[in-house]
Amino acid sequence: MITLFSWFNSKIAATYQTKLCHSARSRRIHLHSPSGLASPAEILRCLGAPAELANIFTSLTDCEIILKTSADGLVPDLERREKKRKRSTGQFYTPENLATRLVEMSEPGAAGDILDPACGDGSFLMAMAAYLQKGQKGQKGQKDNREHQQISQIGAERKSDYDYENERETKQSHGHASFLNRIHGYDIDLQALFVCLTRLICAFPGCGWPALEKRDFLLEPPAQEFSVIIGNPPYRVNLDDSFKDRLLELYHTGEGEKDLYTFFIEGSLRALRPGGRLIMLTSHTYLVNHQCRRIRRFVFADHLVRSLFMLPERFFAMAPGVLPVVVIVDATRPEELYQLTVHTAYSETEGWRQHYVAAAATFEESSGLRQAIVPAELQQVFAKMNECGRLGESCRVGVGIQESLKREGKVSRYVCGAALTEAHRPVLRGRELAPFKINWQGNYIDYGPHLAYAGDEKTFSGAKILYQNIRNERLKTRLVAAYDKGGFFPKNSLSFIVAKSEYSELFVLGLLNSLLVNAWFSGSFHSFHVTVTQVRQIPLPKCSKALRQEIEKITSALVDLSDGSLEWQKHFEQLNLAVCASYLGAGDHSQLLLACDKFLEQAAAL
Repeated sequence: MITLFSWFNSKIAATYQTKLCHSARSRRIHLHSPSGLASPAEILRCLGAPAELANIFTSLTDCEIILKTSADGLVPDLERREKKRKRSTGQFYTPENLATRLVEMSEPGAAGDILDPACGDGSFLMAMAAYLQKGQKGQKGQKDNREHQQISQIGAERKSDYDYENERETKQSHGHASFLNRIHGYDIDLQALFVCLTRLICAFPGCGWPALEKRDFLLEPPAQEFSVIIGNPPYRVNLDDSFKDRLLELYHTGEGEKDLYTFFIEGSLRALRPGGRLIMLTSHTYLVNHQCRRIRRFVFADHLVRSLFMLPERFFAMAPGVLPVVVIVDATRPEELYQLTVHTAYSETEGWRQHYVAAAATFEESSGLRQAIVPAELQQVFAKMNECGRLGESCRVGVGIQESLKREGKVSRYVCGAALTEAHRPVLRGRELAPFKINWQGNYIDYGPHLAYAGDEKTFSGAKILYQNIRNERLKTRLVAAYDKGGFFPKNSLSFIVAKSEYSELFVLGLLNSLLVNAWFSGSFHSFHVTVTQVRQIPLPKCSKALRQEIEKITSALVDLSDGSLEWQKHFEQLNLAVCASYLGAGDHSQLLLACDKFLEQAAAL
């Protein structure tokens, strides 16, 4: 059986040539206690660890562990601990190769302290130590005057609680180098902190002591300022109310559904020295959630964001729903109209293979990330489309029926499978809609003033376009609309459009379901809801009557054809080409449609 302590003892013995029992003749460091084997805290003291560091682990208890292979040998696999613990803490550990890439981007220079505020088992700190060691070897005893390209006037003075003057003069504390003294790490997980320390002092013997603390970075923000802060904080939404209230007292950017990592972003930026750099791996949700405007403004308007690095879905095997992103931010007041780079298409061997440049100000809005990855070709096309009038100027757009203001035990109190009274009307829900198609399941709603919002009966009884107003952001197709000639009454998962000018419903329906308009919409908005305000902004082209009639004819055929059939596919291709011509004029638009399709796939991945 392998335990945490036996792993530690074997690592220490191999690195420091120690014996775990008393031997008067040996020249090795002796690790002995009255009870037999020394505890980890006692062993650390024998190695000369600062008292504050060794004392952290006096309460650590031994446990069985599973090992994994790492660059520095076999280490405990903390991710394979019980799932319940991981869910409660939101811990997902960073792969070593990614940590190495990000450390290189941090450019820590020859001076200044470095912090990982939630260091876990030490992936980032191990990579940072290796980077610092490589730089120190390159100095060959000469002072390195290089500075971070964007970080200047960062002194080497330290404001640590650790008393390095009173370290024991051992191989670890009195070696040729002391770059580990620059490294700080906090974590509330004592086991992870212990693994982190063991890895550092065994991989880099004679290089000083890292300043690790069992500490909640959020509840105990450091007074010290750092030149580099790097990390992968926990992702956790279900926070205890008292904890949430305390965070709101300490931080200013919390709003809506609060995720723990957003407070780490704010706290880390506040803990940087002027000119310092933050590199943080988090979920992408703060970039796209409409309830995260404060943190976006704090990051993108009040600081200089250098880059965003997107990582693929399922990058963390234990958190398949998390889409990770790395942000690189300097604690520098930016110029008013500055730009940043978005890197996508990550490969473990090649890194990021696609790059987009965008105005940082666009990221203050939840649609900024979508807009940033619009390729130059489509940006020009969308700009041309935006010169057109808007759908809201020529059509009436509204929402469906809302049964009640408060959800009760039964989801649909007034919906049933038969027309029981004269007041019952055929009702349609969002899932009964497909592009150009209505798949009614035969339900009726008891229609009347008892509904929280009944809408306009005359409108619902007439011809109209219905579209799904709730669409998962990861679905490639953003707009799904159908033509209703049958007088269906839409539930609140549907909204309606009624034409009130020369534009017919069939013409508008063809536009909404087209690749080009879907690409425009996806590049303009990012939200779970397809809102009335958004739909009103869709551009309506000024084209010839003949072209409008052609689009109406193709759309009418698509309504009647079996979706997915070869004939349907043929007509859908014709529709897409005709819609392109309506906005951009005659020409070969086949390559544009390929670009739209590719963009929709990329946007769905966000």
